Amino acid sequence: MKKRKNARMAQIRKLDRIFSKIMHNKMFKCERCGKTINLQIHHIIEKDTKNIELRFDEENIIMLCSGCHFWLHRHMILGVIFLIQKIGVKKIVMLLKKYLKPRVEVSLTDLEIRLKEEFKGNV
Repeated sequence: MKKRKNARMAQIRKLDRIFSKIMHNKMFKCERCGKTINLQIHHIIEKDTKNIELRFDEENIIMLCSGCHFWLHRHMILGVIFLIQKIGVKKIVMLLKKYLKPRVEVSLTDLEIRLKEEFKGNV
Protein backbone atom coordinates (compact mmCIF):
# COMPACT_ATOMS: atom_id res chain seq x y z
CA MET A 1 0.00 0.00 0.00
CA LYS A 2 2.80 2.44 0.92
CA LYS A 3 4.59 1.71 -2.38
CA ARG A 4 1.44 2.56 -4.34
CA LYS A 5 1.01 5.82 -2.37
CA ASN A 6 4.64 6.80 -3.05
CA ALA A 7 4.22 6.01 -6.76
CA ARG A 8 1.04 8.14 -6.86
CA MET A 9 2.81 11.07 -5.16
CA ALA A 10 5.72 10.79 -7.62
CA GLN A 11 3.26 10.95 -10.51
CA ILE A 12 1.49 13.96 -8.94
CA ARG A 13 4.84 15.76 -8.56
CA LYS A 14 5.54 15.04 -12.26
CA LEU A 15 2.16 16.54 -13.18
CA ASP A 16 2.93 19.54 -10.92
CA ARG A 17 6.11 20.18 -12.95
CA ILE A 18 4.26 19.89 -16.28
CA PHE A 19 1.44 22.16 -15.09
CA SER A 20 3.87 24.69 -13.65
CA LYS A 21 5.80 24.87 -16.92
CA ILE A 22 2.59 25.33 -18.89
CA MET A 23 1.39 28.13 -16.60
CA HIS A 24 4.77 29.89 -16.60
CA ASN A 25 4.60 29.93 -20.41
CA LYS A 26 1.09 31.44 -20.33
CA MET A 27 1.43 33.92 -17.47
CA PHE A 28 4.55 36.06 -17.47
CA LYS A 29 3.99 38.46 -14.58
CA CYS A 30 2.82 38.71 -11.00
CA GLU A 31 -0.89 39.44 -10.87
CA ARG A 32 -0.43 41.60 -7.79
CA CYS A 33 2.64 43.76 -8.47
CA GLY A 34 3.53 43.07 -12.12
CA LYS A 35 7.04 41.72 -11.52
CA THR A 36 8.32 39.24 -14.08
CA ILE A 37 10.90 37.38 -12.00
CA ASN A 38 10.68 34.69 -9.29
CA LEU A 39 7.14 33.75 -10.35
CA GLN A 40 5.19 31.09 -8.50
CA ILE A 41 1.78 29.51 -8.92
CA HIS A 42 -0.75 30.19 -6.18
CA HIS A 43 -3.78 27.91 -5.93
CA ILE A 44 -6.89 29.91 -5.06
CA ILE A 45 -8.54 26.84 -3.56
CA GLU A 46 -5.94 24.74 -1.79
CA LYS A 47 -4.25 22.05 -3.81
CA ASP A 48 -4.57 18.58 -2.41
CA THR A 49 -4.19 15.04 -3.58
CA LYS A 50 -7.87 14.20 -3.18
CA ASN A 51 -9.36 16.75 -5.57
CA ILE A 52 -6.68 16.26 -8.20
CA GLU A 53 -8.55 17.88 -11.08
CA LEU A 54 -8.89 21.18 -9.20
CA ARG A 55 -5.17 21.06 -8.48
CA PHE A 56 -4.52 21.25 -12.24
CA ASP A 57 -7.39 23.59 -13.13
CA GLU A 58 -6.12 26.75 -14.81
CA GLU A 59 -9.04 28.72 -13.32
CA ASN A 60 -7.82 27.80 -9.84
CA ILE A 61 -4.48 29.56 -10.08
CA ILE A 62 -2.98 32.99 -10.26
CA MET A 63 0.67 33.83 -10.86
CA LEU A 64 2.49 35.69 -8.09
CA CYS A 65 6.11 36.68 -7.54
CA SER A 66 7.70 35.05 -4.51
CA GLY A 67 7.28 38.22 -2.41
CA CYS A 68 3.58 38.58 -3.17
CA HIS A 69 3.04 34.83 -2.70
CA PHE A 70 4.65 35.07 0.76
CA TRP A 71 2.55 38.17 1.52
CA LEU A 72 -0.67 36.41 0.52
CA HIS A 73 0.00 33.45 2.81
CA ARG A 74 1.19 35.68 5.65
CA HIS A 75 -1.82 38.05 5.48
CA MET A 76 -4.78 35.75 4.90
CA ILE A 77 -7.57 38.33 5.34
CA LEU A 78 -5.88 40.85 3.04
CA GLY A 79 -5.11 37.97 0.67
CA VAL A 80 -8.77 37.00 0.48
CA ILE A 81 -9.71 40.64 -0.18
CA PHE A 82 -7.07 40.77 -2.94
CA LEU A 83 -8.44 37.56 -4.53
CA ILE A 84 -12.02 38.85 -4.40
CA GLN A 85 -10.96 42.08 -6.09
CA LYS A 86 -8.81 40.22 -8.64
CA ILE A 87 -11.11 37.40 -9.72
CA GLY A 88 -14.49 38.17 -8.14
CA VAL A 89 -16.78 36.39 -5.72
CA LYS A 90 -18.60 34.45 -8.48
CA LYS A 91 -15.40 32.73 -9.58
CA ILE A 92 -14.40 31.92 -6.00
CA VAL A 93 -17.85 30.41 -5.35
CA MET A 94 -17.58 28.38 -8.58
CA LEU A 95 -14.18 27.03 -7.47
CA LEU A 96 -15.54 26.21 -4.01
CA LYS A 97 -18.41 24.27 -5.60
CA LYS A 98 -15.86 22.29 -7.65
CA TYR A 99 -13.88 21.64 -4.48
CA LEU A 100 -16.90 20.49 -2.48
CA LYS A 101 -18.46 18.24 -5.12
CA PRO A 102 -18.15 14.49 -4.56
CA ARG A 103 -14.73 13.33 -5.63
CA VAL A 104 -14.34 10.84 -8.41
CA GLU A 105 -11.16 8.79 -8.75
CA VAL A 106 -9.17 10.23 -11.65
CA SER A 107 -6.49 8.36 -13.54
CA LEU A 108 -3.27 10.36 -13.26
CA THR A 109 -2.11 8.94 -16.58
CA ASP A 110 -5.29 10.16 -18.27
CA LEU A 111 -4.86 13.54 -16.57
CA GLU A 112 -1.28 13.81 -17.83
CA ILE A 113 -2.41 13.03 -21.40
CA ARG A 114 -5.22 15.59 -21.12
CA LEU A 115 -2.86 18.27 -19.78
CA LYS A 116 -0.36 17.70 -22.57
CA GLU A 117 -3.10 17.76 -25.23
CA GLU A 118 -4.91 20.74 -23.77
CA PHE A 119 -1.78 22.85 -23.68
CA LYS A 120 0.04 21.67 -26.82
CA GLY A 121 2.97 23.88 -27.67
CA ASN A 122 3.30 25.18 -24.12
CA VAL A 123 5.09 22.14 -22.67
